[in-house]
Amino acid sequence: MARTGRRPGSTATREAILEAARRRFAESGFDGTSIRTIAADAGVDPALTLHFFGSKDALFRAALEWPFDPEELSQRILGAGPDGAGERLARTFLELWEDPVTREPLLALLRSSTSHPPSAVLLEQFVRSQLLRRVAGTLGGPDPELRCTLAVSHMMGIALLRHVLRIEPLASLPIDDLVARVTPTLKAYLGTGAASS
Repeated sequence: MARTGRRPGSTATREAILEAARRRFAESGFDGTSIRTIAADAGVDPALTLHFFGSKDALFRAALEWPFDPEELSQRILGAGPDGAGERLARTFLELWEDPVTREPLLALLRSSTSHPPSAVLLEQFVRSQLLRRVAGTLGGPDPELRCTLAVSHMMGIALLRHVLRIEPLASLPIDDLVARVTPTLKAYLGTGAASS
């Protein structure tokens, strides 16, 4: 039976919870994992897990070391409604990759996901449950998850070529120019009215 309660030292306890969360999320996915099972694996009380992280969403972000809040990101892209969402998606995504504070962890996640299968599973679960589901839920029309996935895959390809491979002229193209060039494609993916014309 798993020991519950507080482990000695908050740092050790927090790390034990994170390790258990990474294992569980990689094995069972976001939807198949509960705070209770993570806490049991870590040998702590579920209330202590919530004390450290606040929610399952926040624990998932911490386990993945995701550098921004997906709820805030969704609001930036979709909070003003569907009109202009393609342009806001392009600008928000590119600004996150240009900012050194968020670019470094994003690069680490991208690189680790290509060489470490558990990291790839965690990243896939995160993108699907925290990002795609939020955005797709606001789109009308057929196949919203597929359309949203196509838009994100387009932007991830740009991130790879611009920031990992540093292929010119893409690597040094100003953001405003890049946003103007990719917005029509994102509009087509997201559907009519998803970006300004």
